[in-house]
Amino acid sequence: MALSSPPLVYMQYVSEAVSAVAEAPLRLSEVPAAVAVCSLLHQRYTEFGPALGPALAKAFASKAGGGEEDRALLRRQRSSLRLLGEVLAVGVVAEAGVLLRVVRELVGGSPVCRAFE
Repeated sequence: MALSSPPLVYMQYVSEAVSAVAEAPLRLSEVPAAVAVCSLLHQRYTEFGPALGPALAKAFASKAGGGEEDRALLRRQRSSLRLLGEVLAVGVVAEAGVLLRVVRELVGGSPVCRAFE
């Protein structure tokens, strides 16, 4: 008698995986490994990529003012920007507009930003 169990459905956990990747405190040296994990998750679950871009962009919602807490925020934003660029380059995130919005937000009202409008 063979035991048969229904296949596990992990699609309900895709949003949790997106949150975990987006909120992970990565060092710049860990970004390539994170990109590899994101690529594998995107190959298995097509919903992962479209959800990852906006989740990574949320790291730029808060502004840094000064102090030690803001240094940590800037380090997180730097690694999130690098991760966003890398997952865009490998095709996990298909919409380049997410990266463009983040860059516009970072440079604010500078003349460089206005040149792309």
